[in-house]
Amino acid sequence: MSRRVTLPREFYVPAGALKIADRRSTAVAYAYTDRHGRPCAVVFAGKSDKPGFRHYFGTEAQREKRVRAYFEAVAATEQARIDRRAKRTAWANPYKVGDIFSTCWGYDQTNREYYEVVDVRGKHLIVREIACGYVETQWLAGKSVPMPGQYIGDPARVLAQPGGFRCPKYKQWASYDEPKMIAGVPTYDAQHVSSYH
Repeated sequence: MSRRVTLPREFYVPAGALKIADRRSTAVAYAYTDRHGRPCAVVFAGKSDKPGFRHYFGTEAQREKRVRAYFEAVAATEQARIDRRAKRTAWANPYKVGDIFSTCWGYDQTNREYYEVVDVRGKHLIVREIACGYVETQWLAGKSVPMPGQYIGDPARVLAQPGGFRCPKYKQWASYDEPKMIAGVPTYDAQHVSSYH
């Protein structure tokens, strides 16, 4: 069985190359001239030992432009990662006991499961699968609605996320179902389901 060999950065960087570090990111470039007298550059980002690119160029200006573009791309990617992390950290769990979530999945058919929140613990929810009401509207297809309080599954702990959570049963995404309040009672739209067996 063959083993993948990881080469260190030093393998790609010739002796005497000029190191250029980006001030806005973890990107770094090494500029040098090859044996043909062509301006060259090899670049890296983060802790990666694999180059982002390693090329020769027709002119030094072309090399500078390509390195600058690489630095900007790495800076943008890293800033986006920081922003996503900050957004996740700042996000407050808006869900409460009694909220309903539903899945929608299937190949050549539409399956749905419904989950009800029975407890809230910080950014985590304790949910239980609930039964659904079903009305056939055509052959092997119909409409379903959740039946709050009619539990058919054991409690499960899930991580709340914007819009829903990853359900414990098949790891499908469960989306928050916004109820309509009718005479003070939450009601839910009927959703399409289908089956071929």
